[in-house]
Amino acid sequence: YEAFSSLEEVNEYGTRLFDTVENYPVEGESRYEMLKGFYEHISGFTYYDLEADFAHSPLGALVQPGVVCEGYAKALKLLCDNNNIPCICVIGNFDIDDNVGHMWNYVQMEDGKWYALDLTWDDVDGYNGDEYTERYFLRGSEAMSADHSPQPQYLYSTLNYPELSETDYDPSGSVTTPTTSTTTTSTTTTT
Repeated sequence: YEAFSSLEEVNEYGTRLFDTVENYPVEGESRYEMLKGFYEHISGFTYYDLEADFAHSPLGALVQPGVVCEGYAKALKLLCDNNNIPCICVIGNFDIDDNVGHMWNYVQMEDGKWYALDLTWDDVDGYNGDEYTERYFLRGSEAMSADHSPQPQYLYSTLNYPELSETDYDPSGSVTTPTTSTTTTSTTTTT
């Protein structure tokens, strides 16, 4: 609480965060559409800043700009929780020599599978901008494993993460199935 000058200020910021989450303008009906809106809003509102007062808090992503990966991930989780989207924060990519790590999210989509999001690495514009990529938006394990390593042990806790889908999320909902053909003397049937 070193960023706060009094208990009253703690309560004020707590109320502001609660109000922001409760009154957040949710866009779309599907989880995919809502998550796109969260991505766009958070990346347009904040920027990566190690020195910000609320760098490690969702406050830095939703109330007063300036945040690091922990704040991005916690803010996204709050918005997901408030909109009934199963979401967890994932820690990993530990560098023991520099004593640093990273945090991102897993979300469960309507297909029942879990996918990864890393808004920190997708918010590419720096201060006062709203440019972001979707390089790490709803990715499966094939894409994420190249540069994201979840940590199953943190301090004295064992963390059990859900298994990610191997493939990225397909917002069209189409399922690719193998096609087989059967030929007769007069017609061809495809199933």
